[in-house]
Amino acid sequence: MDRSPVPHLCALALAAGVAVAAVAGCAPAGSGTGSATPTLSAPVPSTGTATPGASATATPSPTAPAIPDGYPSDAQGYGQAAIAAWVAGQTTRLGQLTNSQAAAAFAGIAGHPDTHWQFASGDGAAGSSYLTFRNAPGDTLRLQVANQYLGQPHAIVDVVFTPAG
Repeated sequence: MDRSPVPHLCALALAAGVAVAAVAGCAPAGSGTGSATPTLSAPVPSTGTATPGASATATPSPTAPAIPDGYPSDAQGYGQAAIAAWVAGQTTRLGQLTNSQAAAAFAGIAGHPDTHWQFASGDGAAGSSYLTFRNAPGDTLRLQVANQYLGQPHAIVDVVFTPAG
């Protein structure tokens, strides 16, 4: 009885092939990577520009303020939603909450002001609410909200940024 090493090598190769196929089956569906090592990635904040194949919904980072869906029915909530969208660079969402003049005012804010804004005060006059937000260095954002558009798109009609000092 001849015990040639060839059958044992074939069995070993077959076993290795099954192991590789099993590992390749561990890759996420549609990934095409066939890698047994999982890839971890952190969410990337949206910059308002589209990336082919990317999801239209950005995943906020754990420290970023939540950006509510829909349109708040109160002036302070509306202002906070607009500031959160601006801070996160979500220009599409910001455009839903502001008119073109207010969107341009947000876009025209120079530099990189501190992004931790707190509601300071609110006043009402002639169908508008005027909201003041401040950050730690003392910069001020004053938003004018057209009350008639609360709960609807484009309620923020004016934005004034005043740097500290």
